[in-house]
Parts: sequence; C-alpha cells; structure tokens
Amino acid sequence: FLKIFKEELDQFIVVFDEAHNIGATQFKNLISEISLGKRIGLSATPLRLWDDNNANLFIEDLFQTQPPYTYNYSMELAIEKGFLVPYYYYPVFTYTTDEEFDQYLDWTSKLFKYEDGQRVLNSNAAINRQLGLDRAVRKEDSLAKIINELIERENAKYTLVYCSKGSDESGERKIHLLGEKIARKFPQVNLQFFLGETKDRDLLLKDFEEGDVDMLFAIKCLDEGVNVPRTKNAIFLASGKNYREFVQRRGRVLRKYEKDGIEKTHANLYDIVVFPTLEQFRKDRSIGEKFIANEFKRIFEFN
Repeated sequence: FLKIFKEELDQFIVVFDEAHNIGATQFKNLISEISLGKRIGLSATPLRLWDDNNANLFIEDLFQTQPPYTYNYSMELAIEKGFLVPYYYYPVFTYTTDEEFDQYLDWTSKLFKYEDGQRVLNSNAAINRQLGLDRAVRKEDSLAKIINELIERENAKYTLVYCSKGSDESGERKIHLLGEKIARKFPQVNLQFFLGETKDRDLLLKDFEEGDVDMLFAIKCLDEGVNVPRTKNAIFLASGKNYREFVQRRGRVLRKYEKDGIEKTHANLYDIVVFPTLEQFRKDRSIGEKFIANEFKRIFEFN
C-alpha cells in the first residue's frame, strides 16, 4: 500500500480505525516518515494504558486533538438512543491466595526503575503483576458458580468467557485447562475455544449465533473487530486494570441483535473481582488500598 501511495497520502483523507494502536513503536516510527493531509482517527479507547515513549501525546498530536476530542459519542448516549442494548452488571467477589498476594507485593516493589536518572514505569513488572491477578486461582470457583446460576435459569447460551493468557509449568495453555475443568463439571454445556489459531472461525461464530455452541472461551480474539451481536452474557475473568480491554470487550456484548423474530433486549456482564483477604491487607495496608482502588476503577466504569 505504501509503495503505491506513500508520496501521495497528503492528497487523501486517511482514516485510521482502532487509532490507539498507532501509539505502538512500530506504527509511530512508520507514520512519522509519512506526509499526511487530512486524517481521522476512530477509537472507543483512544488512550493507551502503558504510555511508553509518550504514545498518547503522539496520537493526540497526529490528530491535533485532546480529550474530549473533536467528536465523541458516549456509551450512555448510545444506549439511550438505542444503538446499543442496556446491560445488567454483576460484580462477583473473590480473594487472592497468600502466595498470589506475596507475588503482587514483589512485582509492586519492581514497578518503577531508573533510566538516566529518571523514574520510569517498568511495564514488564506492571504486566506481570496484572497477570497474577488475572490468573488468580479462586476465580475458577467463581466462574463455576456463575455458569451454574446461568444453567439453573436456562440462560447459559450465547455466553462469552474472557480468560487469562499464559501456560502452566507443563506448557499447557491455562485457557484449555480451565475450559476442560468447566466441561467436566457441566457436560450439558457445549463450550468451544475461540483463539488465534482456531480454524473455521466464521463457522464457529455461526454455530454460536444459532445456539449450537453455548459458550466461547477466548483471550484476546474477541476484543476488537469481531462481530458477535447474539452474545447475551459475558464473564470477565481477566480484564483487570486494562481500560482498553474491558471497554472493547463490553462493546462486543452490547451490540444489538434482531433476526427471525428474536430481539436482544439487554446483556448481562459478570465481572469477577479479586481482592486481598483482610489478613493480607493488614500485611501491607498501603499497597492493599491501591490494589482495591485499582479493581474499583473498573467496577465504577461498568456500574
């Protein structure tokens, strides 16, 4: 594309979808070499969470706009005007194990580093700290309780389950281990995995829409760009502090659906929230308070 158009892009209006991705180093470097004329950036989540190398400033400078941006359309307004369905929000609370909380403290101690005399965020420590919470083992029990409730209410179909990434010590992917546990516990539920390597994805989404598949277990593949409007329930095991992730994921679930006399009137969001226990909290009250506050940011956003 650039081979043909690079020298002429200033003559076009160039539209960047999912414009937050432009803040990534490879895009920044590439776009900095291109002369652009009129440009439009589209994003449900314009700000990047880990603002490495002033990525957010670069994006705002590229589009010559700052919050609240040139034009914005809130989710509240989209629901009010009927472009999205309203939703019920159910936070489900669980707790870290002592080992998980100790790991959280350890990563917190490594959260900042010094480069050229400047205190900068250690994004590796921040990501690993959040991964520890995403993978909190007690979340599995909470997931089982939610699924059991959905089954009892005959409402288990059209459910997305957002899982954590990573593998265990043997190399087995955690999402597969979790899915297998749930499948054994609830053999009446047809669950499938929707991953980067999943084959025949369009066929799988069709089976999901038609109710032949009840649940899809995913990591990131259902964050952006995939349309699954039939979805009625979403269960969040792993979204944590990453604003872009949980806003994009919520957007998947709130799409309207009306076909063959079936109309989706609302969606249900189940958010598994992890806190330190009271004993863990007392171990380091300052970090415990920040831990809880970070989880509540997502609760307030959803609520």
